[in-house]
Amino acid sequence: MPSPFSLRRLCGVLVLALAGTAQAQSLTELYQAARGFDAAYLSARALAESAPYRAAQSDALMRPNAALSGSDTRTDTTTDGLSRGVIPIRLRW
Repeated sequence: MPSPFSLRRLCGVLVLALAGTAQAQSLTELYQAARGFDAAYLSARALAESAPYRAAQSDALMRPNAALSGSDTRTDTTTDGLSRGVIPIRLRW
């Protein structure tokens, strides 16, 4: 059975061997990466980006609107004086 001292030495050698493959990152890179996954930040950012669109929608409610509609009814009569019926025609825009 290996001694605890030799296991520590082996772990230390492995840590030093793997330390050469580690890459350094600047503090701003780490901050940007963390901010990209922060739910509170992303929620606030989406809310701020949607503000102009919500303002435009509320302004649209204050603007005047217009509607146009119409209807027409035609009665077709025969020469003998009997009515064939009313044919309603509705036009909507």
